[in-house]
Amino acid sequence: LRENIARYFGVALERQAVYDEDGLLTTGADFSRALQRVHPKLYVYDVAEMNRELRDRTVEELEQIDAEVEQSWRHFGARTARGRLPA
Repeated sequence: LRENIARYFGVALERQAVYDEDGLLTTGADFSRALQRVHPKLYVYDVAEMNRELRDRTVEELEQIDAEVEQSWRHFGARTARGRLPA
């Protein structure tokens, strides 16, 4: 999907921010969930052209996701996602 967005809408992969009604789509599961809705609606933004308010809200959302992922790593016995304990 992201490659098609790049091709048809001219937004390079590394500059895409794709949202649905629930927020930023970051994982394959997010995209799958969004596309399985009765009437899927996606919003595509070029990160370089996003308004400040949406960019700030997205950064806050990503910080929350990062904190949740770090907590999951700790539950599985790793210190952080970047510095895992040896197996």
